[in-house]
Amino acid sequence: LWADESDRVGERAMVAMVDAVKMNSTLASLFLTHHALGESGGRAIADALLVNSSLTCLGLSETNLREKGGMPIVAALKTN
Repeated sequence: LWADESDRVGERAMVAMVDAVKMNSTLASLFLTHHALGESGGRAIADALLVNSSLTCLGLSETNLREKGGMPIVAALKTN
């Protein structure tokens, strides 16, 4: 799934989309480049990574995650 830069959506919408990843057992790639994920988006991605074992490629450049949004993802990747 590629969320194109021209399709920019806010942090709440990104969190909702990432929550759907939890239930998707076939999604292999997710690119969220240039979207405002923020801290809550980082937590949502981390939660999704804990239950989704099919995702093998995750694009997060220019997402405004910062340390508070990125650290939960790092922790989740250690167990995924």
